[in-house]
Amino acid sequence: MAERLQDTGLYQGLETEKIFAAVIVAALADAPVETSEVAALLEERDRRLFFEILFEESQEPSWEEAESCVEALHRRKLEHELASLQRDIEGNPAGGAMRELLLRKQELMKRLGSVG
Repeated sequence: MAERLQDTGLYQGLETEKIFAAVIVAALADAPVETSEVAALLEERDRRLFFEILFEESQEPSWEEAESCVEALHRRKLEHELASLQRDIEGNPAGGAMRELLLRKQELMKRLGSVG
């Protein structure tokens, strides 16, 4: 999961981006993930949030729940790309550029429809 998140960068732009980055670094090391080592990599604000998340009472995490979260992050990324693309289209670029933007929009809509 850590490799997948690192490769896709789905966590980038989130409020918890620095926490994800620290956990991914720790998870990709050839040793068990130590919360104190992860916390040491974080600034105070992120460290507090990390411990809040860590000690939050919830049900036992599952692989399915993790996959669902990654899917939601993927959907979020596609939605942001689509919004950016729409702004570019609204800028009314000249002929060929508009055609490329519309094709890209169609492709993104198709990918968005296949996620989750």
